[in-house]
Amino acid sequence: MAATSSGSRISNSNGEGGVMRIEVLREKCQGHARCWAQSPDIYGLDDEGYILPGDIDVPDERKRAAWLGAKSCPERALVIHDEGETSR
Repeated sequence: MAATSSGSRISNSNGEGGVMRIEVLREKCQGHARCWAQSPDIYGLDDEGYILPGDIDVPDERKRAAWLGAKSCPERALVIHDEGETSR
């Protein structure tokens, strides 16, 4: 199934607290697009349904959506880094 990218990824460039970082392990992505199905505004996909490369910074108000998307990945291609905690 091919999914299209929303073209937008949440980023917080001010460097202040309250930011969750999602580490993208693109080599593990198999194109299931479950992360995108949960949170399309956070997880961008290429034309073949694979996650776009590069880590994602997520502000407080979108943490729950980002967490749901990351946890839905059957390949564990998304690692959550949140205030000293790491979760796969």
